[in-house]
Order: sequence, then structure tokens, then C-alpha cells
Amino acid sequence: MHFCKINICKMRKNTIQEIPMRRTILIFLMGLSLLFINLSKVAQAQAHKSPGTFTDILSSSENPRNSEGDFITLKDGRILFAYTRFMNSTSDHAPAQIIGRYSEDGGKTWSVKDKLIVEREGDQNVMSVSFLRLQNGDIAMFYARKNSLEDCIPMVRISKDEAQTWSEPTPIITDQNGYFVLNNDRVIQLKSGRILAPVSLHKTPNSEWRNRGEIRCFYSDDMGNSWKMGQVLPVTINAISQEPGVVEMNDGRIMMNIRTNQGAQYSSFSLDEGITWSLANKTIIPSPISPASLKRLNGTGDLILAWNNNGKSGPGYFKSKRTPLTVAISKDEGQSWVNIQNIEGSSHASYAYTAIHEVDDHILFAYYVKHDDKPGYDLRIRRMSLKEIYDFDNPDPVLIVANKHSNTLSYLDPVKMEVLETINIGNNPHEITISPNQRFAYLSSYEAPGDKIFVVDLMKRQQVDTIHTGEYTRIHGAAFSPEGTHAYFTAGQTGHVVEVETATNTVSRAIPTGGEISHMVYLSPDGKHLLTANISSENISVINRESGELETLIPAGKGVEGMAFTPDGKYLWALNQTGGSITVINWLSKTVVTEFECSGMPVRIKFSKDGSRAYVAGWEKNGTLTVIDVASKKEIKRIPVGSYAIGVEISSDGKYAFVGCEDAGKTSIGKDGEENLEKLKAKSDGVHVVDLHKLEVVKVIETGLGPDPMQMWWPPSKLVEDLIQGERL
Repeated sequence: MHFCKINICKMRKNTIQEIPMRRTILIFLMGLSLLFINLSKVAQAQAHKSPGTFTDILSSSENPRNSEGDFITLKDGRILFAYTRFMNSTSDHAPAQIIGRYSEDGGKTWSVKDKLIVEREGDQNVMSVSFLRLQNGDIAMFYARKNSLEDCIPMVRISKDEAQTWSEPTPIITDQNGYFVLNNDRVIQLKSGRILAPVSLHKTPNSEWRNRGEIRCFYSDDMGNSWKMGQVLPVTINAISQEPGVVEMNDGRIMMNIRTNQGAQYSSFSLDEGITWSLANKTIIPSPISPASLKRLNGTGDLILAWNNNGKSGPGYFKSKRTPLTVAISKDEGQSWVNIQNIEGSSHASYAYTAIHEVDDHILFAYYVKHDDKPGYDLRIRRMSLKEIYDFDNPDPVLIVANKHSNTLSYLDPVKMEVLETINIGNNPHEITISPNQRFAYLSSYEAPGDKIFVVDLMKRQQVDTIHTGEYTRIHGAAFSPEGTHAYFTAGQTGHVVEVETATNTVSRAIPTGGEISHMVYLSPDGKHLLTANISSENISVINRESGELETLIPAGKGVEGMAFTPDGKYLWALNQTGGSITVINWLSKTVVTEFECSGMPVRIKFSKDGSRAYVAGWEKNGTLTVIDVASKKEIKRIPVGSYAIGVEISSDGKYAFVGCEDAGKTSIGKDGEENLEKLKAKSDGVHVVDLHKLEVVKVIETGLGPDPMQMWWPPSKLVEDLIQGERL
């Protein structure tokens, strides 16, 4: 305690600094501009001051490291920030306590006097705080109690009086010993009430140290009183994998982010609230060997990410240091990231172990700062407004539309509702899928013999490759794997799914579907299964993506083609085009729940983000967009659009539907799936814009003949592009 008092005195003299900073001018791609700036200029930009304001808790010779903290807002409006204060050494195993500071003004300023939260109760230390406001109103505090390399166990304490007092510590792991890592600001509570603690095990008393951690979640269904152990997350790469974090998706899945040494963050998904996990796969987020922090913002519902945007080594990439510290927003559940900006960027410092906390219309970030020319680790609390975050580098999405009878690809501004540019590509581009990194579009060519796949560099606005599929013909449906390593297409005439390895743009295998005229292909929400709509055999193939084995055939109706999962991932809706109906399938049991009438040749479907409505395009002469109430399966309104409505996409704000109509002498589709058409002058070809509030067409955008496949594209930032150049993720 004497040592602690000396440290406090030193801290009072020089630790708290409130410094207003100018916003950093970063180098990102703006809109669809093709202006590229060398990464060397990014380093120059780091000299500019960072956004928001910050407060530093400085280190000293007696207290050389402050790090791994978390925030909690108390009911009286104050914010408690607790962090790990190391003594005598910067080592993870040095003596340490958990210390608290308070803010009474939303994080603008912080108390100078330290409050001891948790004494050094382990033989080595206590560290890595996670606060959680429980659904019953109590506050849970999680931290690691470390005795040795064979004994590091996450503990939990409960406060019923707003962090004034705490219960005795309770281990969340009681049936085994080992070195279990639970990072700061990592524990979450699901809507169901379940608490998830993502943990990585690196050593047991009978094993050697492993950098590749054994990752799983421990979970509690009784407010932290008792805990159960989930299953180990499968990782096939022989690499470092550790320090996981989790977030609950809008559809009920749990997404896990994982630190690796593979130049990027890896991710995995759970469909059972954290018990089992999908195979961990590489994401589009470049990263050195450093953890990322992921949270959902209550105010907007979007995801916010903080990480080191630097995944490669070598000149211009900071030699894989933990810099810059970057934040970004995802409006589509992590599929793409916008508003990307550096909040720290010195090439002579490192920044890591971030905590994220939302306070009204501001975000608080806490992270350590390690300067190359200084021995200690300072702790920084940065305060930024949501406006600062959302107003920065906010490119509008672009609607990519393939005009299959004009052999063109159009870039459409969905806000201004006008065509930005149209480029020429190969013949009859029929379906489209965009790579997870938002760089490439892959399009199937259906024109007989239909043995080609076109690759378009969306940034360069040009076709860059043609993939030949050989004996596998009438290439149609298109889908991308979540990790971006493979694209999938149906070969309808032969009854196969063609798998393309995107690193080489070559066909890696052909997977039999077991159905007849397999027209469309989709992936299950967890990415484990391929699904094909088999027109002639009137069923749906469910294929294990890893093994290529057909697991089951689900019966559907006549001419089954378009499909979509409900946003919660629980149900699959399959459109029976010639049968005029929709089959609803329970995805967990793979069984048909019901089938209900939907006339007008339903061909493509999209759900609203909240899952309350379905929008169905009708592929007939008098084309329609049918709006369906999902709960009741009843038609709300059938909206007339152009002839042969087929492609459907919803704007990012959910206000508009874009419907591709191909009035180009379309006559029929044969039993073998072949389209019989005449390329006549279009009467209503174009993208019909439907106001989803008024439920009426408000504009028709002429893109070319036969606008059909379409998908929203979020142009990636310049910095991300540079860091993943040469990779086809």
C-alpha cells in the first residue's frame, strides 16, 4: 500500500491531460473516384492531429504500464473506468492491481485520485477488466486472476450498489486449471439473457505453451451464478489464434472475431448462442498480431470496429506494428465497413487493447500507447462524437446492375437514382456475386454453351478475367463464401455446383447437386452449406460445403428458383416460379413448414432488415413487386412494375426497392431451364424504383436491356485496398 501511495502522488503531478485535437486527414477513396494515392503518403498524414479529445494516464518508473481497461456508466450519470496498473515491470506477469477513475461530464475529464477496485489477489496479478450491466440491473466485473503460467482463471464479481462494493470473486472455470485468457471489454449479454465470455486456453499443467489458443465461450444462463463450457472453435490454419471477442448479430447469430498472425482478423459464427462454432475463416480486416474490438451501437444499431489497420510487413506497412489505430462502421452486419478513419497513426508508436463505450452521442475509446522512444505504456481515453465518426469518409453505396441483353454492367447511384457509368463485359451476364472485400464482381455467362464466368474489378471498372468452366455448362446462380476464398456457380445442364478458387480464378471442383436443372445457388447463414434450387426435380439440395456431400433434398414446388433466408436465419423461403407459390422451410430441421399461394411467377425475393416484410418480384408480362407480411404470409400489396420483373435489391436505409425489369421480347423458360427470348427493343426495360412507404413506383432508371442481377456495393477505402492489394479475398 505504501508503494501505491507513492505512485498516486506521482500520478497527481502529471498524469491527466485534456488536449483538444484536430481531426486527422486520412487518405481514403471518396465515392467512386479512381484517384489512388500511394501508401507512403498515409505515413505523412499521421503527423496531423487526431480527432476528438483525449486524457492520458501516464506511466512512471514505478508504474511502467497502464492498460486493458473498461467503462461502465452508473445510474447517477457518472462513468467508472477501471484499468490494470502494473508495478515494477511492463510484463504481463508483473504485479498489478485494478484501479478506477471517474468522470462526471460524459468522459470529458477524469478524476485524478485513484480508487483501488481489486487488490493484487493472484500470486502474479489481476488484469483485463470487462464490465457488464446485467439485465437485472446489477453490474458484473470480469477480470483475470493470475497465479502462474498454469493458473490464470477469469473471475467475476457482482455489485448491487453501483460499484460501491463488490461480491467475493467467483471463478467462471471451476473444473480445470490452465492459462485462460479473457481480454478486456469482451463479455456480453445476449437478448435471451445468456452471458458469453470468450476465452482462449494456452497452457494446462500437462502441456507446453501454445500460441494457438483453444478458443471457446463459457456461458451463464443465471446472471453469472453458474457457468458452462461451450465447444472448441474449429481452426484449420496452423497459426497463432487467440484473444477472441464476440457480438450478437441482428439475426440471432453470434459473430466471433479472432486475433491471428495471418495478416487479418479471422471470424466464426454460432447459431446456438455460443455453444458451437463454424470454421474460423479469414476476413477482409487486415491486422497485425493484435486484437480487434467490436461493439454494437445502441443509438444507431450499427457495428463499430477498432483495430490496427495494418496487416502486412515491409516498407510502408509499419512493419506489422500495432499502428495505426483505426475505427470503422458497418451498416450491414460486418459484411462491409465505411467511415474508416485513423484515431491514432504515428509510425513511431503502438496502440492496442481497446475498450469501446457509448455515452449519449459520444464514443469513449481506451487503449494503451507505447512510444518507441519511451520505456512505459501510457493509457489513453479518447472521446469522439458520433458525428465525427459518421461524417468521416462516408461513401454512398453503389448499385451494381448487370444488363444481360446489352452485355454491360451499370454503376447506379441509389441516392440520386441515376446511372454513374456503364461498362462493357462478356455476353449474357446472368447472375452476380461480389467478393466480401468489395473489390471484385463475379458474373455467370448463361449464353449457350454457358461455360464462362466473368471477373470485374469494380474499382478499375473493367473486366479483368474470364474463367472457363469446360464441360460444366449453362453457368447460372452465383454466390461467394463468407471468407472470400471461393465463389460458387450452378452448372444447370450437368447438375453441379462449380467451385472457383478466387486466388487463382480457376475451377477447383465440381460438386454434384443430386437435382435436375440446378438454377440458383445460395449459402446457409453460417456458410457451412450450399443450397441449390432444382427447377425440374422440384427440390432443394443441401450440400456440405467442406466435404461436398449431399446431405438432403428438401421438397419444393414447381419451378423452384429464387430463395432467401429470413434475417434471423431460422427459415428459408423458396419461390416456386411456375407453381405460383412459396415454400417455407424450417432450416434447423430442414423440413417444410408450409406452402402458400403467391401468383405472378415469383422469381426473386428480399426481406426487410427487421424481417417483417418480404418483397417478391413477379416474372411475367405484367410484372409486379409483391409485398408480403411475413408473420401472416398475407399479401399487403401487389405493385405494378415493368414487364418480367426479376432482379430485386433494397436500399441501405430500407426506403426503396430496386426492381430490374427485362421487357426484351421475353417469352418463356423451358423445362430444361433454357430461356427462349428475342432481343427486341425494350418497352419497359430498366430499374424500377419502388417507394416502400408509398408502395408505388417513383422512377424508372434506364441502364440497358435486361437489367436482372443486381447487388449493393460498398466501395472499400483506399487504405484497406492498399493493404490487401494482390489478394482476392
